[in-house]
Amino acid sequence: MTAPAPASRMQRLVSRAVPAAGPVRKVAFSTLLTTMGDGLFVTVSTLFFTRVVGLSLVEVGLGLTIASLAGLLFAIPLGHVADRKGAHRVLLLLTTGVIPAILCYLWVRSFWLFVIVACVVGVLQRGCRTVLPALIADIAAPDDRVSARAHLQVVTNVGISVGAGAAGIALFIDTRTAYQALVVGAALMYVASAAVLTRIPKGPAAADHPQRARMSLVLTDLPFLAFTGLNALLALNSGLMEIALPLWIVMHTDAPAWMFSALIVMNTVLVVLFQLKTSSRGDSLAGAARSSRWAGVFLAATCLLYAAAGSDVGALLAAAILILAMTAHTWGEMHQVSGEWGLSFRLAPAHAHGQYQGMLATGRAATSVAAPILLIAVISAGKLGWLVLAALFVISGLLVPATTRWAERTGKHT
Repeated sequence: MTAPAPASRMQRLVSRAVPAAGPVRKVAFSTLLTTMGDGLFVTVSTLFFTRVVGLSLVEVGLGLTIASLAGLLFAIPLGHVADRKGAHRVLLLLTTGVIPAILCYLWVRSFWLFVIVACVVGVLQRGCRTVLPALIADIAAPDDRVSARAHLQVVTNVGISVGAGAAGIALFIDTRTAYQALVVGAALMYVASAAVLTRIPKGPAAADHPQRARMSLVLTDLPFLAFTGLNALLALNSGLMEIALPLWIVMHTDAPAWMFSALIVMNTVLVVLFQLKTSSRGDSLAGAARSSRWAGVFLAATCLLYAAAGSDVGALLAAAILILAMTAHTWGEMHQVSGEWGLSFRLAPAHAHGQYQGMLATGRAATSVAAPILLIAVISAGKLGWLVLAALFVISGLLVPATTRWAERTGKHT
C-alpha cells in the first residue's frame, strides 16, 4: 500500500482547522482574526502598560484583575441579551465595540483611566467569548455543535500562536512606536472579524421563541450550576499550564528553562491534530459526561508526572517525564473542553443558550481569578500539593456523570 501523497496529508491537516463551507466556516474565520488580534496584544501587553503607559507591575496586575472581575459580572446578563435579541446581532455589536475600546489604550496615562478602559475591554471581550457558543447553537445542528466548537478551538490555538509570533517583531524592535503599532494591529483584526460576521445569516432571537427565558432561569437550574462548578475545577488545567508549569520547571526541576516553550508548542500541535477526533465523544450527554470523567483521570496523571519530574532525577529524565506529562495534560485538556461543550449545549434549554453559556463562562472566569493563588500554593507545597490537586481533578471528573443524570431527571435540557 503506497503512502499518501504530501498534498493529501496537508489537505487532511487543513481540514482539521477549516470547517465545511457555510456559516460555521465564516465564524471560524472571524474567530481566527479575533484571536490573532488577542495574540498580538496580550503577548506585549505588560510591556506596553509599563513602558508606554508608565504603570507599575502592581498597578497592571491590579487593573487587569479588576477588569477580569468586571467581565465575570457581565457574562450572564450579556448571554441573556443574546437570547432576547439574537446571538449574531449581539456578537457583532460586541466585536465592533472592542475596536474603539482597545484603541483607547493609546491615550491612557493614569492608573484609574487604565482601569476604566481595561474594564470596558474586559467586558466586551468576555462577552464575545460568551455569546460565540450561543451563535454556534443558532447556526449549527444539535449533532454538529460540538464539532463546530472543536474547529473553533483549533482555530483559536492557531490564531493566538500566529498573533504571538507576529508580536515578536515588536519585542525585537522594542520601541514605543512598535508597541503602539500592535495596539492598532489588534484593533484592525477586530475590524476584519466584524466584517466577516456581517456575512453570517442571522439566527433566531428568543423573542421569536414561544418560551421567553427569564434571566434568572440558569440560577435555578441546580444540576447545571453543579456542572458549572465541577467544570470550573477541571478547567484549572489552563492555569496549570500557564502559571504552575513554568514555575515548577524553573524552580523545582533540572530541566532547562526553554523546555516550557517546547512543551507549549507540543501542546498546540497535539490539539490541532487530535481535538476534532477527541471532541466527537461529546456528541451525546453520556459521551460528554465520560469525556469529563476521562479529563479528571488524565489531569490527575499529569499532576503525578509533574511531581515526578521534580524529584532530582537529572535534566534528561526530567525532560522525558515532562514530555509524557504534557501528553497527558493535552489529552486531559481536550477531554475537558469536549465534555464542557457537549454538556453545555445538551443541558441548556433551546431558548436560553446565551445565559447558560454565560454561567459556564462565569465559572471559568472565577477559576482564572483564583488560579494564581491556588496553583502557587500547590507549587509551594511540593509533592503534597500535586497529590491534592490530582485528587481534586479525579473527584471532579467522577462527579460529572452523576450530575448529568441528575440534570436528565429534571428535564430542563433540550
